[in-house]
This record gives sequence, C-alpha cells and structure tokens, in this order.
Amino acid sequence: LVAQLNQQLSGSGVSARINSTDGAVEFVGGAFSIASTGGATLTGTDNAFLTNDTLNHINQQTYTTTTGAQTLQFTVGGVTTNVTLATGVTLAGAVSAINQAMNSKGIYALSDGTGIDFQGNSAFTAQVTAGGANGGFGAVQMATATSSVAPTVSGSGTNAATNAIQAINSALTTLGNIQGTVGAGQNKLQYAINLATSQITSFSAAQSRIRDADVAAEAANLTKAQVLAQASLAAMAQANSAPQQVLSLLKG
Repeated sequence: LVAQLNQQLSGSGVSARINSTDGAVEFVGGAFSIASTGGATLTGTDNAFLTNDTLNHINQQTYTTTTGAQTLQFTVGGVTTNVTLATGVTLAGAVSAINQAMNSKGIYALSDGTGIDFQGNSAFTAQVTAGGANGGFGAVQMATATSSVAPTVSGSGTNAATNAIQAINSALTTLGNIQGTVGAGQNKLQYAINLATSQITSFSAAQSRIRDADVAAEAANLTKAQVLAQASLAAMAQANSAPQQVLSLLKG
C-alpha cells in the first residue's frame, strides 16, 4: 500500500510511510490535506478531512461568504501581513486570496469545502482585525490573535530525523518561492529602467532635431532681413541721386 501511494504521490512533496510505533500508515511532507471520498473513513479530529499536523497549524476554521469586507492579519517571525477579503468572497476565493498573499511567507490555507485550515513552516498567529460581523470567519473565530499549534513530532529517533529533514525541505521550498518573487521584482525593475533609458534617448533625439530645425529657420530669417536692409539702402541712395541729376541738366 505504501509503495503504491508513494508511486502516485511522486513529485507532490508528500509521501506515505509506516509509523514505527503503531504500524499505521501516515503521510508526511509539506502543507497538504486528505479529503475522504467514496465513503472512506479517516481517523483524526475530523473524519472527513485530515491535515498535516507535523507543521504549525490552526485547524478547522469555519467560513461563510462575506457580506462585507473583512481583514485578516497574519504575523510570522515578527512580520505582519494583512489580507483583505472583499464583499462576496466565497470559501474558494478566500483560500486563493490568502495563499496568494501568504505562500511566500510559508503559510498555506487548505479547505475541505466547509472550513479552512492554516499550516505553516514556522510558528504564526492569525487574527480578524476588521469586519468580524461581515461573515467570513465571523466575529468569534480569531477575534484575538490566535497562535498556531506546534507541530506533532514522533518520539522515534528515526521519525524525528525525518521530520527535521522535511522541515528543511519546507524551508528550502519557501526560500525558493521568495527567490522567485524577488527575481520577478528584479526583472520588472530592470524592464522599467530599460524603458526609461529608451524614452530618455528618444526624447533627447527629438529635442535635438527640433532645436536644429529652429536654428536653420532663424538663419534663413536673418539672411532675408539682411537682403531687405541692403535693398532699402540701395533704393534710398538712388532716390537721393535723382535731384542732383536734374540740377546738372539745368546747369547745362
């Protein structure tokens, strides 16, 4: 059974194993949930939905579609992040919004179709800071800062070592997500810099062409003015010489 499960779970980050204490099949890995389908019965606090309690977790928070905006506040390692759920956000929409904001910080929201579980690589708190009466998580759940439950660690030395390896793998996954976010931000910044540089070059070239055209026009205007001035002087000289010519004829 374990071999078949692991074959089908390959690449998912989740694996099955046999508990060394009671011989039961257990699942380990990153954040995950197991929903019961086809009438199967699962053991645990919720017979229809199991989550990975080897991570820090806040389980089984019921949720209804919001009737007004609601704000959640997550604190991980002293860093606070607010997640706003707008009016009319459904359960699936809430899971998506929370994961979009919190996955890079190592917090994951999972749903069994009626409620939401939070799982994290590190200890965290969750709290409804605004809109508690607007549906969503309601006015009672997480009304104050709710701390995550510490992960359940097996007493077996082998299992403890395996849990440590899984914690490291989860941390590496989180680091990879953060690096991806930072890399995407760097690419956007570099694109903005390149675009600004291109625009500055285009503006400078256009300004240069405009200025060159103005100089040429002014030079033409100056030449025209000089020609007109010279023509005026010649006409005035010609007019002044006419009386003298008449006097010369009279003298003759």
